[in-house]
Amino acid sequence: MKTLKTLLAILVCTFLIQETSGQQKITKVAIIGNSITEGSGLSNPTLYSYPSQLGKMLGADWQIGNFGVSGRTMLKKGDFPIWKEKKFTDALNFEPNIVIIMLGTNDSKYYNWAYKADFYKDYISMIDTFFQLASKPEIYVCYPLKVFKHLWDINDTIIHDEIIPIVHQVSVDKNLKIIDCNTPTSDKPYLLADGIHPNVRGAHFVAQLFYNSLTGKTYQEIYDENLLLRKRFQSNNNGDGTSVPRPEFSLDGDLFSSWTLKGFPSFITVDIGAVQPIDQFELFFREDKLKGIQYKIETSADSVNWTLAVDQTTRKDLILAYSIDKIQITDARYVRLTVTGISVVTDDVIRIHEFKALKYHGYFHAPVVSAEITSTFSNTLNLIPPENIQNFSFLIYSKYTKSFEYSSFAKDPLIPFAYKFKGSLNNQYIYMTNAYSNGVEVYSDSIKLKFVTTPTVLQTLPMNESKFQIFPVPASGQLRIIANQNVNEPVTIKAYGIKGELIETILSNRKINKNEAIVWKGTNSSGKNDGSGIYFIQIEGQTIHENIKVIVN
Repeated sequence: MKTLKTLLAILVCTFLIQETSGQQKITKVAIIGNSITEGSGLSNPTLYSYPSQLGKMLGADWQIGNFGVSGRTMLKKGDFPIWKEKKFTDALNFEPNIVIIMLGTNDSKYYNWAYKADFYKDYISMIDTFFQLASKPEIYVCYPLKVFKHLWDINDTIIHDEIIPIVHQVSVDKNLKIIDCNTPTSDKPYLLADGIHPNVRGAHFVAQLFYNSLTGKTYQEIYDENLLLRKRFQSNNNGDGTSVPRPEFSLDGDLFSSWTLKGFPSFITVDIGAVQPIDQFELFFREDKLKGIQYKIETSADSVNWTLAVDQTTRKDLILAYSIDKIQITDARYVRLTVTGISVVTDDVIRIHEFKALKYHGYFHAPVVSAEITSTFSNTLNLIPPENIQNFSFLIYSKYTKSFEYSSFAKDPLIPFAYKFKGSLNNQYIYMTNAYSNGVEVYSDSIKLKFVTTPTVLQTLPMNESKFQIFPVPASGQLRIIANQNVNEPVTIKAYGIKGELIETILSNRKINKNEAIVWKGTNSSGKNDGSGIYFIQIEGQTIHENIKVIVN
């Protein structure tokens, strides 16, 4: 019995040792700072502050404690010394493995710097205070960020000429590592919202500096490359001998323009120009998502021997306005997209807004953007993050700074992320997305959107989905727009020409009863008959957005 008990004890101990060794050690990092660390000026400091973004860059094996308090100083005789704050006590109780001290900006104020003789000894005192902890932390000191505006009595000259040299001397005397946040930001005023506090992008930049120092690795920035963008192509003709309208629009990087094809099969073959590795295709068909577009994608190195890379010829999805096809890495110079049919037959006209082939670069790809048009001047952009990536963001080109600025940020890929944007007529906007994990950040290629007057950018619903019917079809002389049900919200009805020009406002901002006929006599705003041709009837309300093509004889 004693032998059995001994054996059981050995087995239990072995199990516990295995369990303990299997647990990943968490590295706890305490960041001591002022408003720059706290995240002042950011819409959501919990999400956007540089300590928060640093935590997402480092991953689950790290725990970041943000102990920044706005306006605080290193100087014990300063107006608001960090020493007196509860967060300073919390930092000590945190028992960190690493401490990063990011102070000095507020010490540069003239009434604080009057006690500059104490700055060195107060800095040493803080370091010794943390050295006494049972966790025996490694300590980093920081050169403060460059200051571009003289606000709140903060003085950049004092920071650069006096505070930074003292911090350097502290690092030498105590044998500490330095994180230089001053030199890298000295030529980047666009990173600081008010000249002092980082904007979201600036906080991201500071987090990268910290990442590099803590891990000894260089934070990698990688850009996705759409190999099909504006490349040479060939396309087939329609079955009736007419040419396929503007296939190049599917290769122009603009989510509004589209290749309009009629009849199946229809194809476009793109010459990349050289053999390149491909691991993902993306296809966007916003206006015809309810038709269940079916297609296949083939690749070739020589345009003679073709390999089937994607087979969506039996696709029946009627919800998504895009397809993302991940494939095994394929080396190809030529790519051929063939639209083979649709699963819901309404008509044989299909619009492809963009066709992409992404170059393999060894990492995940940036989030995909799909545009949902809600009216002529606004849309909703849906972000689809890569699998297993929890940190991604959305950028918009700023005409003021001539650079990309972070517009939104999301941390949970399981929650749909949508960005609603209202644009100005005929203005072009440029967007990018990015995602990051384990020290790698991947940016998308740029995405163009341009708001135009043509109503063809609006989603055209199948007739059985529409709240309105138009009679007769084709029309002669006049047509009637009839509601299938009571429309309990004010709507405006307009007629547009084939080039997107406004012909006439038929109805202005009122409700419509079921079976009520709204008549358009085919005239323009001057009351003159506009002649025969193709027109678009646009019906706009708070929740109603319909666009119906009609032919007038």
